Amino acid sequence: MAAIMMANHVADWHFKIDLGRSFDDNARRAMKAAYPEWDTIRQLANGTKHCKPTAGIEIQQVELEWEHDDFWESPGHVGNDWLDWFVDYELKQRSVAVLINNFLQKFEIASDRPK
Repeated sequence: MAAIMMANHVADWHFKIDLGRSFDDNARRAMKAAYPEWDTIRQLANGTKHCKPTAGIEIQQVELEWEHDDFWESPGHVGNDWLDWFVDYELKQRSVAVLINNFLQKFEIASDRPK
């Protein structure tokens, strides 16, 4: 849950601190367009503080299987538990940990953040 919350707020910090701009509706739309994973992460994060029973994003812990697209990238394939948290993303079951990692990697490359 901490990773979901932190990844969600990367956009706030980038716009407010790095760019000195407001994270307004236009900035949110741009983030959603550039990083679709971020929108899923945002919905998961907001779901932890705002009860929305009709929200479309549902997270579920399932046993990791070879057939999952994220098998090798998932932290669940290491050790003996073989469990991971998954969400429906682009019509597939995707690992939440892998979505967060993918978003952060893309954001680091494209955002041109100060070092």
